[in-house]
Amino acid sequence: MNVLNEDIKSGKFKSLYLLCGSEKFLVLSYKKRLKKAMVEDDMNYNYFEGKQLEESELMDAIATLPFFAAARCIIIEKSNLFKAASERFIEFLETAPKSSHVIFVEEEVDKKSKLYKKVKELGHIAVFNTVESGELRKWIVGFIKRYGKEISFPDAELILNYVGNDMNRLSMELEKLISFVGDKRLVEKSDIESIVSESLQNKIFEMINAIVVRNTERAIDIYEDLLALKEAPLKIISLISGQFNQLLNIKDMLIEGVGKKEIGAKLKLTDYITNKLVKQCQGFDRKRLYAYLNKCIELEFDVKRGIIGERLALELIIAGD
Repeated sequence: MNVLNEDIKSGKFKSLYLLCGSEKFLVLSYKKRLKKAMVEDDMNYNYFEGKQLEESELMDAIATLPFFAAARCIIIEKSNLFKAASERFIEFLETAPKSSHVIFVEEEVDKKSKLYKKVKELGHIAVFNTVESGELRKWIVGFIKRYGKEISFPDAELILNYVGNDMNRLSMELEKLISFVGDKRLVEKSDIESIVSESLQNKIFEMINAIVVRNTERAIDIYEDLLALKEAPLKIISLISGQFNQLLNIKDMLIEGVGKKEIGAKLKLTDYITNKLVKQCQGFDRKRLYAYLNKCIELEFDVKRGIIGERLALELIIAGD
C-alpha cells in the first residue's frame, strides 16, 4: 500500500498496476483512488470487464493518447489475461505510451504467467489480503478521525469484536456510528453498543460459548435474535457445525504444539480471530468438541432427510449434551 499511496500523493504513476487479493474493500478503494488521481473525467478513461475481452480493443484503448490531459486510465477487471494473454499483447505493453496507465483488477492470478511477470517488471503488484487486527484498530481510529472525531483503542477493539474483520461491513457500521453520535466529538462505548450491529459470525461465536458453559438462556436469546433477523435455522446449524470443526482443527494443532501465528496462517485467520478461537478451545477438551461436531452433523443430515424440523434440530443443539 505504501507504493500506491506514494504514487497517488506524488502524481507520478507507473505504466501498469495489478490489484488483487482477498480483501475486496481495499482492492475497490485503491482502484477508485488511482482512477481519481489519474484522470479528472471519463474522456480519458476506459473500463473493460470479463473473460472474453478482445486484445485488439484493449491495445487500441491503451495506444490512444490523452485528450487535453496528461494521462489516460484504463481499468481491466476480471479478465482471463493472466492465464491466456498472447505474446503480442505482452510485447505491446512494453511499447505502450507512457501517458497510458493500465490497472488490472483480478480475484486470482497465475504468478507464473508472462503477464504477471511483465506487470512486476514494468509496474507494481499490490496484493490485498486479510488485514491483521492491530492494523484494523488503527484503521478504525483513522477512519473516525477523518470525520473530526476520536475513539479509544479499546473501543475500536469493541467494534472489531462486534463486526469482525470485513472492511466493507466495518466501513458501513462506522458511517452509521458517526451519524449516530452527531456533533459529539468522542465516540464512546455506549454509542457502539447502541448502534453497531453484531456480525453473524460473532453471534455464532457467542452462542457456542453459551452452549459450552451450558448457559441455555443466553444461547436461546441469541437464537431468537437470529430468527428475528430472518436467519434460516439450517444456515445457523451449518455455521455452528463449521465453527466446531474449526475449533477441532485448532485443538489438534495446539496439542501438536503449533503456535498461534502458524495456526492463523494455516487457517487464513487474522490474529484477532485466531486469539478468540484459541481461547474458546480452552473451554473444553477434544472429546467434547468432537461430540458437539458429530451432533451438529447428524442433526443437519436428519433435517435434510426430512426426519426432523430445522428449528427443533437447532434447539436440540442449543440444549447441549
